[in-house]
Amino acid sequence: MPNDTKSTSNLLDAQGEVFHQAADQVHAAGDQITDSIRRQPLTAALIIFAIGYVLGKVT
Repeated sequence: MPNDTKSTSNLLDAQGEVFHQAADQVHAAGDQITDSIRRQPLTAALIIFAIGYVLGKVT
């Protein structure tokens, strides 16, 4: 039984690490998008408008 507890603990540690890495990558991607919007607000607005238009036509 002690090996099962150790294996479970190792698995939970690995899952936690993967979760934190994924969260860090999502945060970095959000920062990149924010920076792009600040640098090119008109382009960002046009892209958002186009996406909204297409989604409106699809639904």
